[in-house]
Amino acid sequence: MSLVCPYSNLNLKNLKSIPKLTVPGPRHPGVLISSMCAFALTRLNIPHSNGIFIFILVGMMLPVQMALIPLNIMYSKLNLSNTYFSLIFTYIGFGISLGTLVFRGFFRSIPKELDEAAAMDGCGKYRLYANIIMPVAKPAVATMFILDFLSTWNEFLLQSVLITKDTMKTVPNGLISFMGEFSTDYGLLSAGVLISIIPVLIVYLVFQRQFVEGMAGAVKT
Repeated sequence: MSLVCPYSNLNLKNLKSIPKLTVPGPRHPGVLISSMCAFALTRLNIPHSNGIFIFILVGMMLPVQMALIPLNIMYSKLNLSNTYFSLIFTYIGFGISLGTLVFRGFFRSIPKELDEAAAMDGCGKYRLYANIIMPVAKPAVATMFILDFLSTWNEFLLQSVLITKDTMKTVPNGLISFMGEFSTDYGLLSAGVLISIIPVLIVYLVFQRQFVEGMAGAVKT
């Protein structure tokens, strides 16, 4: 009896693209932009902060399907089709609203006395953000990493439209190769799905405590 690898029809090198799209920590562009937006809305006392926050949240109401054709046309004119940059840029744009929501809720739970103590020690706004607020907000950072990882790993629609080369397709698109026009190999498809959820379980189990703390802090206020 011969055994068949469920990923024999996939290019396993494409799995390397997932970590590139979901780099954990404050250096992740999406985490950086979202946290800076939330920091400005909660700690800098800018005017009309609530209105700006509502405007940012509008991005959560826009369906991805609505942007497929404009994005495809734009990336084609810029010669960015079939590039991971197009996916990264799009994922960051659609994730800023949720990231700002999570970070804003968590930052509002941090006492303002920390800001006053830092100002008395001569700490500027940048050092307040980088050296005080963000280290305290590690649970929120872990939460955003998990949410970004899950959404990027499981995302199918954008990848299928923006990435058409077989050598660049990621896991969700690769699983479609087990489904033919007239038949579907349910055995290999089920095995592939089972293998694909292992990284998700590992990430969640590793960051489970931080994820709960981050979500709790995000919904307190």
